[in-house]
Amino acid sequence: MKALDKLIAYQSKSARLREFDAGIDLKIRAAIGPGWQFVPAEQESELLSERQRHWRKLRHFHETAIVNSGDLFGHLGLVFEQWEVFAAIGATKTLAAAEGLRGLYEQQARLATLEEKDAFWHETRVDRLPIEETAEGLLEFAELLIQYAESHPEDFNPAPTRDPLANFSGIIDALRERAPKNRESAMDSPGLDVAASLINDLREQIVKRQRTNL
Repeated sequence: MKALDKLIAYQSKSARLREFDAGIDLKIRAAIGPGWQFVPAEQESELLSERQRHWRKLRHFHETAIVNSGDLFGHLGLVFEQWEVFAAIGATKTLAAAEGLRGLYEQQARLATLEEKDAFWHETRVDRLPIEETAEGLLEFAELLIQYAESHPEDFNPAPTRDPLANFSGIIDALRERAPKNRESAMDSPGLDVAASLINDLREQIVKRQRTNL
């Protein structure tokens, strides 16, 4: 697949994944209301079904281990801890690669310091790469997630994704409610008011530019 075709395919799949993310966020937001972004992990787990909790972990793995870093070895702990979860979506290549890397992972785990672990990561990289590259890649893992969600509509209701700026504004509003009412705090309300104003100005500029380009 050509690089451009791969990019277009990823953008399409990424948009679909975010719709399922938004559906889960909507469930939490409906239950919690304002400040839902700061719901404690324990309470969030109570609100979500088992499959939805698994989805959160798999999406974290996809974004951090595949999309952002391309570092399967650095995220093997999650794979080993959630083996059945990866098996549930059919990520057989990732599981096989993890098994192939288990020996190196256990060697690294026995090292005493972070410096030693980091050095081991670099020293074994050339040997690891052929194994890591056999795992599901960017598009494959995304497709497995989409198929998993679509096969369980009782747990996954896609929803329109929110404007990132609007979402950030919501976070600022929630922080404002939680902020200490004094000027010494780094998160005081005046500071948050300025941040919210900047976001609104930025949104207006984007809208104006879009209208100009029509």
